[in-house]
Amino acid sequence: MLHLHFGAESYTPDHVLAAVRAAQQAGKPVVYTVHDLENPQLTDQSAHVRMLDAIIPAVDVLVTLTPSARDEIAERWGREAVVIAHPTLLETGAAATGRPRHGRRIGVHLRDLRPNIDAVGVVTTLVRAVAELRAAGGDVVGIVRLNESVRDEDTARILEHLAGDGVEIVRAARLSDDDLAAALADLDACVLPYAHGTHSGWLELCYDLAVPVIGPRGGHFRDQHPSDYTRYDIGDPLSLAAAIEHATLPAWSAPGSTARAAEVAARALDRAVQRIEVRAAHTDLYRELTTHRSAA
Repeated sequence: MLHLHFGAESYTPDHVLAAVRAAQQAGKPVVYTVHDLENPQLTDQSAHVRMLDAIIPAVDVLVTLTPSARDEIAERWGREAVVIAHPTLLETGAAATGRPRHGRRIGVHLRDLRPNIDAVGVVTTLVRAVAELRAAGGDVVGIVRLNESVRDEDTARILEHLAGDGVEIVRAARLSDDDLAAALADLDACVLPYAHGTHSGWLELCYDLAVPVIGPRGGHFRDQHPSDYTRYDIGDPLSLAAAIEHATLPAWSAPGSTARAAEVAARALDRAVQRIEVRAAHTDLYRELTTHRSAA
């Protein structure tokens, strides 16, 4: 059994296709989980499309994370994909629930400025959205984080000059998993800075921590957790201001509140069950494929 996920962008489509064919000729079925219909590590998507055009028709079974991505795969390639949701990113145990503060904290993490992150566009939009909300009497602050080590130092220098009244730029070493969870838990909402993409592990972590997500209209992000997702448009501060107002209305969204703690606990129970279901779905898929291959 060969199961492909992502990270093949350093290889040519012919190279990956040859690996798929070799596995199949050796009697091993090949599964491909389509995480990315748009590759977040690339700006120009033409090479990634060629990769998808090579792999998707060739493998034995396709898996993806959301029904809407399944529908796009069917429309573009005429193949059915099995939907298996992304499991929790937290280990079992107590999760961070944030610290209570006055006002609302809206965060965006730019990480190492990978190609699908529109850092300047998102931060500019956030600065203007926060200014709009504060001018209307809202107690709102923006927290922008990025790693010390980034792929685009020129953009990082530009960001240093974009902070405005109520928006702080924090550049520091890459956070550990526990520190990242704690930083996210302190937020009333998290803004995704993606110019393009398909699915988001970051969104899954926010869901585990009961932190509402404000994200772009593209991709299939919203289909991961629709009830926690509010859309905005990069470059449109009024859409982001409205999204912030909408996303922070639920009582459970306040960091450090008893409602947030209860929501995190409830989701942990649901996600523990889901993890078992995800494992079972993969086990059943592998068993069916190997049985079918052996019979053939």
